[in-house]
Amino acid sequence: VTDPAEWRNNNDLFQFRESNSYGLIGIKNRYLFSNQKTYLTTVISGTYDRYELKEEFIDRNKDFILIDDETEDLKDKVIRSSITLNHKASARHNYRAGIVLSNLGYRFLNSDRMVSSLGGFSFDYTPAVLAIDDEGRTNMFQAFTMHRYRPSNSVTINSGLHYTYFQLSGSSAIEPRLGIRWQAHLKHSFALSGGLHSQAEHLINYTLRREDDTGQEFQPNLSLGLTKSAHLVAGYDWNVKEDMRIKIETYYQRLYDVPIDVSFPAGSILNAEDVYDVLYSSNALVNEGDGRNIGIDITVEKFLSKGFYYLVTGSLFDSSFTGTDGKKYNTRYNSRYNLTLVGGKEFSLGSERKNLFGINTRILYYGGNRYSEYDFSRGTLTDDGFYKLQASPYFRTDLSFNYRLNTKSSSHIIALELQNLTNRKNVAAIEPNFSTGTYSTFNQSGLIPNLYYRIEF
Repeated sequence: VTDPAEWRNNNDLFQFRESNSYGLIGIKNRYLFSNQKTYLTTVISGTYDRYELKEEFIDRNKDFILIDDETEDLKDKVIRSSITLNHKASARHNYRAGIVLSNLGYRFLNSDRMVSSLGGFSFDYTPAVLAIDDEGRTNMFQAFTMHRYRPSNSVTINSGLHYTYFQLSGSSAIEPRLGIRWQAHLKHSFALSGGLHSQAEHLINYTLRREDDTGQEFQPNLSLGLTKSAHLVAGYDWNVKEDMRIKIETYYQRLYDVPIDVSFPAGSILNAEDVYDVLYSSNALVNEGDGRNIGIDITVEKFLSKGFYYLVTGSLFDSSFTGTDGKKYNTRYNSRYNLTLVGGKEFSLGSERKNLFGINTRILYYGGNRYSEYDFSRGTLTDDGFYKLQASPYFRTDLSFNYRLNTKSSSHIIALELQNLTNRKNVAAIEPNFSTGTYSTFNQSGLIPNLYYRIEF
């Protein structure tokens, strides 16, 4: 609002523009060799993702000029190609090998300044701090090989080796993996698998900028290595009947070489909620952290038959990390449990019964978000307060109606989705308020209707 006579609060002096764009294109080819036992799959794809934000405010003490408060331009451009060769040597031996090359382009810009109100629609503000300003391209190379061996009709053994090289930091990992499946009965099977896995973090983690004691800018995380984990999974699968199964899986994951900020006990990448946790909170990161996930997943699934389906999944788990003080804490995401119910019914319509009307629902019930415990008398965290407390459970019900009109060359779909049907205001975050000595709760949106029309060719 440019007219001071219309100012009612400080927000009237701020404006922001925000945009997000995303695109994806790909092509896939599958070539079958003349021996009918070997085929080659080639995939080439490209993705583009850009987020822009510009926030400004009026400085009434400097001729009402606009001052940049926050500027963001976060862009990812990825070109990925993969080649996979499959060969069935016999009924007992099957081989697969391939490579994946990802060319990762990026443009990251983020600058921000601290702004505080002086009253009377005037502000005091610090110089803008450049958290990141980098542009470039880097590569990730992955290669893998796998052997599927069936020593008998009831036993299948999958063994494999995976290699990753991340050019930006010069880090690499070799990951062996092994899985065994035993078909004990026509309806019952057991599986046991284990292996090593690794991943690169988002490129922002590597390219952020900081200043040293002399005021010189540097990039402390360019040599940051891969995050690694060891997985062990045991499962049981019961085909109750032709259109229904029950699956139970227990798992143990040990995470190591996790990037952490050694200046902050809970400064593990495992607790990062978004890129801002890295841009504004972390200093130099080192691969010295670890964590643990352990749990059990249960799935009851009825496949679509006679126009009806449902899926029920539930998990009990514990997720922890070791702080730089050597103590074990809950991770931010240790909600302990979750339950999801999905189901729907389809009805065939029209003279030829080729059009469909569907009703679908989804019910989510999760443990609440974690937040830290504070001693308000001291204005600090309690000794063991990192992610010690838990918000109320998350509950949401979605309901959708859709109609599909099928023609010879295309399908037309019109649908109405009612997200959060009960209008429940779930907790988004709980943060300490030191001025009141209590916690402030921020809630998510309530009911969100969504009407859309889609054409499929």
